[in-house]
Amino acid sequence: MLDEAVFTAGDLMTRDVATVRPDASLLDAVKLMAQRRVSGMPVVDSSGTIVGMLSEGDLLRWHEGYTDRQAHWLEMLAEGQHLASEAYATVRA
Repeated sequence: MLDEAVFTAGDLMTRDVATVRPDASLLDAVKLMAQRRVSGMPVVDSSGTIVGMLSEGDLLRWHEGYTDRQAHWLEMLAEGQHLASEAYATVRA
C-alpha cells in the first residue's frame, strides 16, 4: 500500500516543528509534546543544531534498568520536585 502511495514524506511532515533544548526539564518537554499533539520532537542546542530526538518511546523506557526505588525518585525529579542529597545518592547507586 505505502509503496504505491503518491505522497512523499514532505507532503505529510509537520512544518512548524516543536523543539526542546537538552537542558529542558522532562516535565516541560512532555507538556510541550502534549500541547502540540506530537509523539516526538528534535532536541536542539543553542544554535539550533539537532543533537538528538525525544520520543514517546523514550519516555516510556526512560527509567528501565533502575530499581523501583530509583524509578520513584526519577519520576519525582521529572515532575520538577527538588530532592535532598540522600535521594540523589539513591538514584546514582
